[in-house]
Amino acid sequence: MEVKKYSIYNQTRDASVSAGVTAVNSTLDPLCALRVMVEGLSGGTETGLWLTHITVVPMAPRMAPFDLIYLDKDNRVVECAELLPSAEMPRFKKPAVSALILPFHTISSAQTEAGDQFSMSDVVEMEESPAASEVAIATAVKPAPKKPAAPSVEAQKPAAAFESPFVNALVRREAGPVAPSALVEATPDSEEEFTIEKFLRDPKDAIPSEPALESLNMTEPISHQLTVVPQASKIAASPTTVSPQPKAQEPTQLPIEAAKPASLPTQSKQTRVNRFFRWLYPALYEQDRRVSERHPSEGMVAYDFVELGARMHRVTNLSSHGLYLSTTEKWPIGSQVSLTLQISGPLSANLHEQVRFHATVVREGVDGFGCKFALPEGMELKLWEAPGRSGADQADPHVILRELRTARALAFMRCICPPAAEAITALFHKTLSNVRLENIVEIALKAERLLAQEPNAHCMVAHPDLTVRILEHGSWVDAEWLQDLWAGLLATSCTFEGQDDSNLVYINLLSKLAPLPTQILTMACAKAMQAMTESAEVSPSLLAFSAEEIAKITRSNNLNKIYKSIAELSELGLVEKNPKSAANAKAKPTDLGLEMFARCQGIRGAA
Repeated sequence: MEVKKYSIYNQTRDASVSAGVTAVNSTLDPLCALRVMVEGLSGGTETGLWLTHITVVPMAPRMAPFDLIYLDKDNRVVECAELLPSAEMPRFKKPAVSALILPFHTISSAQTEAGDQFSMSDVVEMEESPAASEVAIATAVKPAPKKPAAPSVEAQKPAAAFESPFVNALVRREAGPVAPSALVEATPDSEEEFTIEKFLRDPKDAIPSEPALESLNMTEPISHQLTVVPQASKIAASPTTVSPQPKAQEPTQLPIEAAKPASLPTQSKQTRVNRFFRWLYPALYEQDRRVSERHPSEGMVAYDFVELGARMHRVTNLSSHGLYLSTTEKWPIGSQVSLTLQISGPLSANLHEQVRFHATVVREGVDGFGCKFALPEGMELKLWEAPGRSGADQADPHVILRELRTARALAFMRCICPPAAEAITALFHKTLSNVRLENIVEIALKAERLLAQEPNAHCMVAHPDLTVRILEHGSWVDAEWLQDLWAGLLATSCTFEGQDDSNLVYINLLSKLAPLPTQILTMACAKAMQAMTESAEVSPSLLAFSAEEIAKITRSNNLNKIYKSIAELSELGLVEKNPKSAANAKAKPTDLGLEMFARCQGIRGAA
């Protein structure tokens, strides 16, 4: 690995800042930054690190003071601070692109301030072995202070043992830290090693595997012994190490004990550690092709449609980004397919039992194809993000289908209303009951299909107030024809500017109407619009529904209830006022009623 050292000169102050700092690529050496933040730097004014290609600086608890300087792409000081262990670290943000970690009080000695221009000059440029490169970087890291112990125990410890609270917290049966002067090896029953050395040497190949992830669970009970064996080769390479102990001396056995906490499922262990490393160095995980967790999906099938009919393919596994289909079909890589996912069996005619996706074929397997979901621009599908999910639930095909539908609906709502994303997520995952959630999922999926018919639909967004109101009121509706009306209001609430709140009046009106008045208004508006479409000049009598006609269509013999419903619509201004005699009551929609009906059908503008 190539190791470069630079001398730093403050051109603004005409002063030297450091005679030699080691450049470290934070993407290739991801744990180096964390080690420095926790353990500090070794003594000497010429010691320091220049962290380049930074995406985030971990806000870890510190054990030693040091100076921190953020630089922009032109090596100009963006921010600088002399940090004590208890001081708050300034957050890494644009325009900063790199950071200098220098000995404490370097900033004040060089009188460095924000805006100063630095120049970097090469000091040494050489090719070294991986072990020697690690030593060059690790010499800048200050060993953590050891806890006082009894003389008899301290005398048995090798002088070159590497001790770090952060590293020791990660040590488990299959994992052990490696320092330039000492190697900590697990007991012989280890099946796989996951060490910090692997991250320092080749981070791409050192992403934890499943057994290693289990070993890194911070709450797992520790009750085993570690063997500390000095490595002569590493000691010889380091100028700061001491001579190895005589060969006749047996390795020191260091017992490590901890209280036994409550056990956690294996899946929880993997998820917690994965999140830790993904938070710490997201750029490293972007190199992994499978960026989301995959779940087996036994009992799920996908149908695609061709001229000869629907073809069924078995779904092997799926994730938030795609799925794998076991099929004998031959699809070219890059082709797009339209898939309808459902529980195994014949193609269902019930839309509540399906969820539809467009997918792109990205790879060919032994028995099928891997497909990536082709979601609309700005939409991100997040499966299994709701709290309280268990491994047993994730294997149930009915739960998988419900999760797919919910995630698709929630992704659509977040996409059309980013400002209310947190409130919408809380409604889906915390506020709504299972029944209300199912209702709103159906409304959202219907609205997505309506909006997809509009040109440039992916550029349209909804007013936050309208979105939340529709979710709250519509979630109480379980009749499919009423859900269609709420879906139409949601679709027509989307505009290119996202500031149109004209649907607010229709949301309030629809939320006040009982099913029968809503049905009467819908029938009357549908008849009036049909009549106006067929002829330019329409007789007023053709635009109205009599109570008797309404009774026949609704199959209701309760004329008094129909009269009251027409009167209610009249009071709201949705149908024209009738004579005082209830027997002559007719439902003739007003312009407000026709406009509301059009919006509920997913049509913007006057009817």
